[in-house]
Amino acid sequence: MDREEEKELEQVNKAFMNLARELILSGVEPSMIAGVMSAGGIELYKQILSPNEYKKLKRTILGYEAPRGSMH
Repeated sequence: MDREEEKELEQVNKAFMNLARELILSGVEPSMIAGVMSAGGIELYKQILSPNEYKKLKRTILGYEAPRGSMH
């Protein structure tokens, strides 16, 4: 990662953390914020990765391939 990418990453992280802080201060449960951010990240990966890459990502995150129709 070059310096420009690092700077952009820092800016994006700061924006998300500022939003999270504002939501917490407005009374939203931190666990809800974390869940929404995590789900949003997974959905973004699903949109930008190939089906095989996405499947590998899920295996890495879950530690296994969840059966179709399961709640995982």
